[in-house]
Amino acid sequence: MLNSYLLNSALLNLPQQRVVPPGKLVHKATDVLWEAQTLAVNMVVVYGEAAGGGLVSGQAYDSDEVAKVGYRLDIVREPAIHTAALCTSVAQAVIEKMRLQKTKGELSALPNCAIELFDVVQITDRWANLDGAAFRVMGISLSYDRDSGTISQAISLGAV
Repeated sequence: MLNSYLLNSALLNLPQQRVVPPGKLVHKATDVLWEAQTLAVNMVVVYGEAAGGGLVSGQAYDSDEVAKVGYRLDIVREPAIHTAALCTSVAQAVIEKMRLQKTKGELSALPNCAIELFDVVQITDRWANLDGAAFRVMGISLSYDRDSGTISQAISLGAV
């Protein structure tokens, strides 16, 4: 069962955790910010050195990002890689690392102690045209406003 809470126009579904009683937790968000960020690098070519001294290479790219902004190339030279398959594997790992580091958005709401770093959450936000979109919690911060006496929690969201 998922726990969920309302974030302004967003509905955040959390995996059931031991410390949270079954049911739905409802919180009003103070701010919802969605970012349209693109990858700094969306195509990687890796060059290695074969056992006989020849050149081997492999490449990987994120087709969705290439369609949005064109090719953003990074070339990696690693003489310790001796096969084309390993070159391709390293290139795919670099692209995946870039994809996971990309920030998708940030939500601000009343504190929820059930959220932990790296939780995967589903968000439904009719204004952002999201229906059960999955995100990973990449950062959590708490802030206290002395003037109004309120505590708020900012949740940074990234790719799954």
